[in-house]
Amino acid sequence: MSEVPTTETVPPECHCSLSVPCVHILYAVALPSSAILLFNPIAIIISPILLTAWAVVFYSRSRPLGLCIVCVLAFLHFCLYSVFSPSAHQTRVSDGRPRCKNNLKQIMLAMHNYHEDFGSFPPAVVTDDNGHPMHSWRVLILPYLDEAKLHNAYRFDEPWDSEVNRKLLVKMPHTYVCSTHNSTQNTEHATSFVAVVGPRTCWAGLRGRTLNEIIDGTNKSVMIVETDSHSIPWTEPRDIDLSTAVRLLGSADPGAIGSHQRKEFFFEYQPVRHVALADGRVGSAPAGLNAEFAEQLLIVDDGGPPGDWDTSPLASQPHRKLRMFNTFRFALFAVLAVLPLPWVWLNPRPRETRQPAAT
Repeated sequence: MSEVPTTETVPPECHCSLSVPCVHILYAVALPSSAILLFNPIAIIISPILLTAWAVVFYSRSRPLGLCIVCVLAFLHFCLYSVFSPSAHQTRVSDGRPRCKNNLKQIMLAMHNYHEDFGSFPPAVVTDDNGHPMHSWRVLILPYLDEAKLHNAYRFDEPWDSEVNRKLLVKMPHTYVCSTHNSTQNTEHATSFVAVVGPRTCWAGLRGRTLNEIIDGTNKSVMIVETDSHSIPWTEPRDIDLSTAVRLLGSADPGAIGSHQRKEFFFEYQPVRHVALADGRVGSAPAGLNAEFAEQLLIVDDGGPPGDWDTSPLASQPHRKLRMFNTFRFALFAVLAVLPLPWVWLNPRPRETRQPAAT
């Protein structure tokens, strides 16, 4: 009997590759790494979404069509988020500067209304018969800040720190405080706005000045400055003198400036301090103001600083400088995010699986 030759069954060779190209692996590592380097939660969340989107595009039979589908889905998601997400309708949180500036404008409006009724601005301090300080100008203008009830509760026949009047410290009007200032136990009821007192300033003594007594012009004379470093209770008849104000405006130390040191991701702004002029306008004094210029602003009879309001440093926007490292980090993430885009059209279809040659 002849033997029947047997044929060995060879399993068909599999040509389907499940391997991922090395360049894809490198990209999948590089994009999240750049997001982590950016230290931005949004970028860290977006990076896996971008990776998933690019995976869908590059493993589609038609990469341009896959890109169009991904873009349409992203647009629809954005529209739904804009319509239904409560956070999308919330007002952007302010940096605090406009609110502080508006508070100072309200104070100056109250000062001018007081001047209209009494013929002069209020005195910085009201004293008793023995010359002891009793009450502050901040208490005198309360009725003009819609705080008549608080004004009536204040006992003018007692000093500011009497048992009755001290209870009113907790009722400090929000107009007297800047929300960007740090609040501690010692400054909880401290005012953010103080007068500059002295014989040649807008607050000359126990009698308030009239507009006509401000010889340099009300548009060149500062009455009130913003501070968060003096811890003065708002009802206390205490402010700062000329030399202290000059040092305050001339300080470039961030720790001494304290307020409105605004930093954005791409820009860092020069710190500023708000000041109110006698005509009611409010300006932003840049940190490190020249001492001579500051003194000219605070003295009412020295001719005032040269120029007009439009050329004054108080009217200009704070200088800003580009944060180079943050810009580089963002540019790196942005470039990596769109880096695969040209290959969508250079290689519109994924590499086809080769078929075994016919024998």
